[in-house]
Amino acid sequence: PGCLSVEAAHGRAVVILHPFDKKLVSKAIPMMNSTLLAYRGNFDAPEQAVRLYMQRLFRSRIVVWLDCDTIVRKDLTPLRTKLLESNRTVGFSDRWNKWKKIGGMMDETNPCHFEPEHYHKLLKMTNYNIGVYVVDLERWERKRMTEQIEEFVRQHNACGGKLWYDADQVPFLLSLFLPALRGEPQDFAIFGEEWNVDGLGYKPLVGLGRIELKEGFEQARVLHWTGPHKPWLARGWHRQFWTPYFDLFPGLFPGSEVVPDSE
Repeated sequence: PGCLSVEAAHGRAVVILHPFDKKLVSKAIPMMNSTLLAYRGNFDAPEQAVRLYMQRLFRSRIVVWLDCDTIVRKDLTPLRTKLLESNRTVGFSDRWNKWKKIGGMMDETNPCHFEPEHYHKLLKMTNYNIGVYVVDLERWERKRMTEQIEEFVRQHNACGGKLWYDADQVPFLLSLFLPALRGEPQDFAIFGEEWNVDGLGYKPLVGLGRIELKEGFEQARVLHWTGPHKPWLARGWHRQFWTPYFDLFPGLFPGSEVVPDSE
């Protein structure tokens, strides 16, 4: 695929836009109920699922995926090195909130009768956030990871959307967790939590305690506003960490400005 356009901002950033047909990702769009969509946003958008098809869009072997609600504070090159050294397909940031388990997004009664032999073990596995991750696209394609995820989505949709309560994060993790539970070598690596300091768009205290102290903030490599309170909204949270970076690149957002606080 060709490049749609290139924009440079003050010589410090280059954005290359890659067009794609939404039909490409249609098999990876899970059913989500209206209540969940109202709270989480348009998680069923094609742009959300395209991260599962990057091997069909990019020629690079190692790619770092970043959600649009992130701020990169430090060089991400070490992620490439870490993943190659691990000899695994995907690398996640460890979760600072260790209580986050995949069971929080799945029904413990297993209404869809999914993988009964491994189901309760799955529920206890860490729900790694895929808003920031590094992937070896050659290994991803060779292991047919996209096709595995599409099959999980097919089962979820055939069950009326009751297999999980989320978009593509659960099937993404299932494609890595299930082989490990079946006895295959673990194919994902876990790096330090500083690579994805998330939770900044949820409750005011979530995530803040780790970065409001100077030493904590200096260690954070990627800030991530998971949750509904994005920093560009009037009632966005932790905007003091986001606004200085927004102000660095006005050329990327011509005619736009941060929505002022309502209070």
